[in-house]
Amino acid sequence: MSSRAAVDAFAEGVVELAGPARLEIVQDGGVPNAVLGALAPVAGDAELLPVVDEVVLCPRTKDTLRVLGVDALNSAVAERLALAGDGALEAREDSTLRRGLACEGVWIATELARELDLAPGSALEVLVRGRAVSLSVLGRFAPRDGNRAFARVLLLDVACAQELFGHPATLDRIELVPKDGVGVDALRERVSALLPAGARRAAPAKRAEDARSLARTLQFDLDVMALIALVVGGVLVAISLATSVVQRREVLAICVSLGASRGQLARALVMEALVLGVAGGLLGALLGAGASAFAAQGVRATLAAVMGQAPARSVELRAGDVVFAIGLGAACALAAALLPVHEARRTPPVQNLRRERPVELGRRARAFSLAAVLVLLVVALVCSRLDPWHGLPVAALMGAFALLAALFFALPPVFELVGHLGARASAHGRAGTLLRLALSAIASGRRRAVWAAGAVGIAVALSIAVTTMIDSFRATLESWTVRALTADFWIRPASSALGGPVGRLDPAFIELARSIYGRGAVDPFHVATARVDGETTDLCGAQFEVVQQRGIMVFLDGIDARAAFARAHAEHGVTVNEAFSLRFGKHAGDSVRIEAAGRTLEKRIVGVFQDFGGSQGQVFLDGEEFLALLPGDAPREIAIFLPPGMNVDLERARFVAALGPEQRVELVSVRELRTRVFEVFERTFAVTRGIELVAAAVAVVAVLTVLFALLAERRTEIGILRALGASPAQVGIAIGLQAGLLGGIGALGGGVVGVAVGWLTVVVVHLQSFRWTLEFHVPWGALVETALVVTLVCALAGSWPALAASRWSPRELLREED
Repeated sequence: MSSRAAVDAFAEGVVELAGPARLEIVQDGGVPNAVLGALAPVAGDAELLPVVDEVVLCPRTKDTLRVLGVDALNSAVAERLALAGDGALEAREDSTLRRGLACEGVWIATELARELDLAPGSALEVLVRGRAVSLSVLGRFAPRDGNRAFARVLLLDVACAQELFGHPATLDRIELVPKDGVGVDALRERVSALLPAGARRAAPAKRAEDARSLARTLQFDLDVMALIALVVGGVLVAISLATSVVQRREVLAICVSLGASRGQLARALVMEALVLGVAGGLLGALLGAGASAFAAQGVRATLAAVMGQAPARSVELRAGDVVFAIGLGAACALAAALLPVHEARRTPPVQNLRRERPVELGRRARAFSLAAVLVLLVVALVCSRLDPWHGLPVAALMGAFALLAALFFALPPVFELVGHLGARASAHGRAGTLLRLALSAIASGRRRAVWAAGAVGIAVALSIAVTTMIDSFRATLESWTVRALTADFWIRPASSALGGPVGRLDPAFIELARSIYGRGAVDPFHVATARVDGETTDLCGAQFEVVQQRGIMVFLDGIDARAAFARAHAEHGVTVNEAFSLRFGKHAGDSVRIEAAGRTLEKRIVGVFQDFGGSQGQVFLDGEEFLALLPGDAPREIAIFLPPGMNVDLERARFVAALGPEQRVELVSVRELRTRVFEVFERTFAVTRGIELVAAAVAVVAVLTVLFALLAERRTEIGILRALGASPAQVGIAIGLQAGLLGGIGALGGGVVGVAVGWLTVVVVHLQSFRWTLEFHVPWGALVETALVVTLVCALAGSWPALAASRWSPRELLREED
């Protein structure tokens, strides 16, 4: 729910803000004002709504606010938003509107006004392009349709917004609202014939889908982690039902002897599973809603790191969520009930009235298990080589589930082998008697032991896979930050509480930096949108003559970064990141056609560099050529490359001293930037760690459940041991050994599978999801530590059933029931 809230805030916000608009005009680099005049012939059929759409930082809350520049005099806008000085709908000639047109202030959403305690006439300070700006609150507004997307929005006149954000000649888009009786299709055809080169028509729904697609991979990965935890939960349900069958063997046998049919027993067990599933689903929905409230900020911070911003959206538990959770719980429980029901149906009543004896694994069953393991390994290998499905690594993740399934099929032969080895090793002395008893107990309930060890194995595999992914990612980032971040410090807009800079910088900061450090030390970083092969990508600008001195980024295929940028500068070429190369199939030496600002550029790719930001692709132009294409574009940040031997702290202080009182920027050193990178990194994987802990807890419960089942099956044997002189402590040690063996075998198997799943995640899933290449690292220390800790925890958990067994009287254990 937390990931859905963050992702939906993007997509729903686009559609809700668009309102009745069904068509919009956009252009890479901004829509020129002249396009509005070109659309005049359709003004009789549609309302033409010019829009400026930007974000600012509110210093009071350290959060982002969305600023919309709209035509306040347009009847459609005024009617929908109810613009007024005191919150009520007033005439368009109101003095408040005239003040808005004179750029004297803004309208603020009613909900936001309450949060910030602002009334008409109050002042709101925001940071715009590195400057503190005080905006007078003209009034409040509340959309008539109650759209949540407007909850954190400021409105001002479109011309004022253009001046405020430094692009008076361009708009972000032009929305078209068809008038009554005008069809969208006919309007679309007329508009297409009027548009100049570079401008294109689109639909708000398409923009919403683009926004959602950027974030859906993150949501998909979290959903997969939750699905693995659900599998562990399903195993626990199966174990619980199997334990119920064991504990009620005599009752079930008597029922059959008295005339109950096998179908009636099966239906009773299915109903029991259904009750467990429904109750678990309902409880899971409620607990999930509570946990999501805590996780929402972390997920939002992750999206902000990847996408630059993350609109706030509260986590809501919807009726559909409850229904889905109950349905999912019921389906999971019913699937888990298949084996216990099969066991109850196939066991004759006479056998149910006896205690179960150890049964050897047959040759056919052993061959089937090993063949299944081999088949599943082949399936995982094939899946790892398949292409992603609609940009999602579905096949690779199916391969991961095949590896987890292989673990279950491998456990029966493993338990048989361990049992044989343990019996031989303990036959030479008395010291191994307790171990022999533990192995015999496990052998008598091999099916339940497999499920318990499998649950432990999946939890450990999940932990090791996540640890492998995190360690590999961290090691890659550590290497990349050392080689790629070569500037001495960066000038950036102030950051929000989520950790990322908000908005852009005024171009005046470039000239200020150059006046202090010289032109050869200043590298402004620009970002705009462009189109390649009909798809949107990032077009970036960097001063090649500056960065070629030290080299930034890490280029693939061993290309020297300084040589790559020097060549790109000399040949007027471009560099692209790995995501662009993989997305469009372009490599060093290839030509690429770039459409931006109404022009088409034909460029040669000089090199491909590694990057962990622009997953939709980035093309780097030389800064001079970028500004010739998009003059006046504001930089995202400015990198400063100081000559060797200069004191970085002193030079930062020089820049701060040169700032005006209203200028608010951050000066971030290499060390600080690396620290922030890893703070975002750790926050990103905090949610996965939580899912990991849930799976581990469920696995421990599974071990406990199986131990109680084994004790119920072996009451007579325990009674004989007690009668022959075994102390309660010795019986407890044997039970603890059972728990340790279940945990240890599961942990070892899970560790091996976890490394394999981790490799699949690092090498395949991340590449297909984000188009990032990571270095694969096996976390040997974590692997050994996890196996030892899990074994110890399971052994300690065995103290509970051991304590229960120690209280049983040998006389009661040996008494035969009539």
